[in-house]
Amino acid sequence: MKLFIIAIIAITNIMGFAQARLGETLEQCKVRYGKPTDQNGALHTFVSGNFIIVMQFHPVTGKAMLVSYMKQGEDDEAEFTAAQIRELVRINTNTTIDQWERRKDQETEDTVAMSSGEYIMVCGVGKRKYVFLSTTEGMRISGKMIEQKEVSELKGL
Repeated sequence: MKLFIIAIIAITNIMGFAQARLGETLEQCKVRYGKPTDQNGALHTFVSGNFIIVMQFHPVTGKAMLVSYMKQGEDDEAEFTAAQIRELVRINTNTTIDQWERRKDQETEDTVAMSSGEYIMVCGVGKRKYVFLSTTEGMRISGKMIEQKEVSELKGL
């Protein structure tokens, strides 16, 4: 019973901040969180309570294709629990993490990567201070945008 109550509390805490989701528009996020606190190219940063949410929107549809959640705080306060990560996956992808497969080929020593085919998730290991979710198409488009920016910057030298 105690474990059930703890899980409900953890999920309730997530529900308060995890309303920024894949597929939402920048305008929907502005209504919920106000003006982004920072914008760097296609990345928009919002702050909600002790959470920092960074989103990238599709250049044509305007819908969020990447979202990264980070907690502000010291040590344990800034870590995501397994229950919180599961809930972020569910809220953003309408799937459960049990349906995903591990992608060891995309991991580093301090990250875990998983994929459902349509979605990709990367989160920190040990000190899980961020959870990154993306559509597969979003990763491909974002990679091309970064490549184009790097080429443009090199041409300017």
